[in-house]
Amino acid sequence: MTFKHKLSKRLAVSYMAALAVLTACAGRRSTEPVIAELEAVAIVVQPQTVALAPGEQITLTPYAMLPVGDSLPIPVDWSATGGTITAGGTYQADSTGDQFVIATARAQPGLVDTAFIQVVADSGASN
Repeated sequence: MTFKHKLSKRLAVSYMAALAVLTACAGRRSTEPVIAELEAVAIVVQPQTVALAPGEQITLTPYAMLPVGDSLPIPVDWSATGGTITAGGTYQADSTGDQFVIATARAQPGLVDTAFIQVVADSGASN
């Protein structure tokens, strides 16, 4: 009978441990990548430099650079010195000139990167 008692005790402890893990994981319901636990060392916006005509659009993509050299998509807050930028990273140029689009990591606000946008007038010449 001792064997059955030890086995049932082990099964009960295993069951409780598994239940605790599942309960802890059940609370996390985010669709955004989890970067905060990974402690990114920098963020990078791609492309870094682009030339557009007024009215043209481009989608910029932010990546977290991890200490081991890997990169992952990261949620950021966008801002721009000119033109418009959506929450999804789509920039639309308005008037000619040099513009900057700034991405700030939500989980680590000290991590910032900037993309340079040169808005040039359409010359009207075709090749």
